Amino acid sequence: FTKANTLKRSLYIRFTPKELRSKCGVRMGPCSHHIAPSPPYALVPQAAIEVTDHQIQVYIIALFALAEEEIEYMDCILAPMCYTLFKAIEDRGEELCRDLENGSLSLAIEVDDKIRSEVNRNLRVESSRASRVRRELQKGSEGLALRLWPHLKIVTMTTTGAFEAQSRMLKSSFIKGVFCKAFGHVASEAPIGVSPECHQDSLEKVQSYTFAHSNAFFEFIPEDEIHSQSPNTFFLDQLQLGQSYEILITNRNGFYRYRLGDVIKVVGFLHENPIYEFQYRAGQLLSLKTEKTSEHAFYAALKAAEMEWKGLSIEDYTSTESTNVELIPGLTKNYYLLFVEIRSRRSENESCILRQDEQHLVDSKLREISEVYDTYRANGSIQCMEVIQVKPGTFSKIKAIAIKETNNQQYKTARANRKPDLLTLLLE
Repeated sequence: FTKANTLKRSLYIRFTPKELRSKCGVRMGPCSHHIAPSPPYALVPQAAIEVTDHQIQVYIIALFALAEEEIEYMDCILAPMCYTLFKAIEDRGEELCRDLENGSLSLAIEVDDKIRSEVNRNLRVESSRASRVRRELQKGSEGLALRLWPHLKIVTMTTTGAFEAQSRMLKSSFIKGVFCKAFGHVASEAPIGVSPECHQDSLEKVQSYTFAHSNAFFEFIPEDEIHSQSPNTFFLDQLQLGQSYEILITNRNGFYRYRLGDVIKVVGFLHENPIYEFQYRAGQLLSLKTEKTSEHAFYAALKAAEMEWKGLSIEDYTSTESTNVELIPGLTKNYYLLFVEIRSRRSENESCILRQDEQHLVDSKLREISEVYDTYRANGSIQCMEVIQVKPGTFSKIKAIAIKETNNQQYKTARANRKPDLLTLLLE
């Protein structure tokens, strides 16, 4: 934070989940809302944060963000929350600019009178600012953050695992040129690790962490025993350099013992505390035979293919095995299906259709990365991957369905999807 220590403004992106309670009356909800609430000096008034309609929340946050030019720090918690903000600015830019010019929230935005009054009280007429925002939006998404907020120094958000693809898309478009940092590896059950390299941009180098060992009791299952009925477990001081493990924790509140599903690799030591890199989620595997293709390997192949797609980047993706869908009745071929949403790096209005050779690149890259997958492809047991390019906005639609009852912004796109209703939506 050495570059972000002036008296300029900070934007905290927070969304209030719908309150849920268990049968015995215990409150339930996403951990991020409780451990990192919006501070009282935040740019967005608290009344706006308490709106429970997700689309209205996003709109009001975007309105206050655009009204303030001197933002230097943006705390997003998770990459999807950052993406949601910028998509709202991109898609509803003209509405937002009109509200800036008027210095009030549009009557088309349906909110309680008390909330509207609080929002309007904190807004002011910003005609010149609205004109500048319009000009910058017309230039496209690349580098938009720095054009809207020239003093922006740092964006913090979780960038690993399921969030990596979206983080990299943000870095190549909206927040290009802005220092990006993930300060920790956190689960709802407990903080797991902290970054020992605060000066390093999280998207320019593989992010590493050291264990926050005072927050929970950690045990580790060796990678080759993850699927065992009774796996061996090791303590923190027994971890070996170069080896991978699934994290098992016992939390401090109730002494509940969890298998997190997070698989990490030990890459060094800070004194006696292991330094590790996140690899993949144990449950996010594709397997038609015995190949067990991990999320880590699959995304590495997808990322390698993306580098050869000229002017195109991945918006979001998921995958499944052909055994989970019936594209052609009676077809018994085995293959992976990749559902991917693509955007242009050059212009939001430019057509983004993957050619067949570009689609086949993903399969080729996966064969290079996974020796077992390549063996099955070579002997014909598994056929070439089927790439299905979905319509723009498909994954946003899936997210809206998934969080409709909770407004839980910790939602993650499943990288291995086997839910019939969602697969049906993807195949439409």
